[in-house]
Amino acid sequence: MKAIDSNYKPKFFINQLSNETANQRKNIQYHYTSPNGLLSIIKNKSLRFTDIRFLNDKSESLYLVKVICDYFAENKQKYSIIEEAFNRLIGANDISKLQKLKISNIEYKVPSSYHKRRHFVFCMCDNCDELNMWNYYVNNGSYQGYNIGFNINSLMHTFYTDNKNPILHKNFSVNYGKVLYDKKSQFSEIDNKFQELEIRYKFNYQIEALSTELLNYIDSFCAFFKHPKFEGEKESRIVIETPDNYLHSPNFDFPQLTNNLMRYDFYTKNGLIIPCLYVKINSDSFSRITVSPIMEAEITQNSIRELVSTEGIKGCSVYQSKIPIRF
Repeated sequence: MKAIDSNYKPKFFINQLSNETANQRKNIQYHYTSPNGLLSIIKNKSLRFTDIRFLNDKSESLYLVKVICDYFAENKQKYSIIEEAFNRLIGANDISKLQKLKISNIEYKVPSSYHKRRHFVFCMCDNCDELNMWNYYVNNGSYQGYNIGFNINSLMHTFYTDNKNPILHKNFSVNYGKVLYDKKSQFSEIDNKFQELEIRYKFNYQIEALSTELLNYIDSFCAFFKHPKFEGEKESRIVIETPDNYLHSPNFDFPQLTNNLMRYDFYTKNGLIIPCLYVKINSDSFSRITVSPIMEAEITQNSIRELVSTEGIKGCSVYQSKIPIRF
């Protein structure tokens, strides 16, 4: 694949939450994975984006709606037309149960202009050596995992054409940002969105159109709002969204993409058959690999260095976890 100019900065197409700054986008982000996961990513130069409905947190698709309910409970009539449209959307639900996350799904009054889209998530972490994340990879009392550090600027070029223009396509979009855990930052993000909507709809109030836009916002950004209990994961995410019917189209791909390959498929986990997308990435995306605690340092690092060299990945350093665990 063609090398990407490291000085080129993603813009326009890669949507981001407003708390994300240009400097933060330069950061390396870390994907924790199993030995088999590492081998697959390195050999195939491909990332697996999981259908959001099958992620570990069962409240993934509910939590943003709960936060919006809490926001309006504390800010009644601040954005009156937004509040009216939102209440119209979720009016069929028991709001008190929703706010306590005591329901398994939300029943929406779906606007006629709304078209449901599917969402596929790739998760990363701010920290290259986070014990909370290593704990997912304990097998028979031993830590058996790795994390891959991705250069975000290079990784996001997956979604650009050879001439460095963002892919603009009606059948998919991509969002990238850090996950929000605390109430203050979540309310701030919601307030920014509602302020923008209020300005646009204040003198041209169409409740059907506004309801559709609210539901699209919930669908697109629910992956970036999580319960404070998950704050230790320090996540950032890339989310691909696309209409369900497009997944099954014979022309399902990224038109004109540098890698020109995006594959809809399935994998198994804990007995479940899980839908996913596999997306090819550029070799420049790999920055470093960290080996989990306890694993024999020298032989493990040497094997990883040989792997990345054999696969033609340059400039990818290998490190050992510094967490002092005895067993």
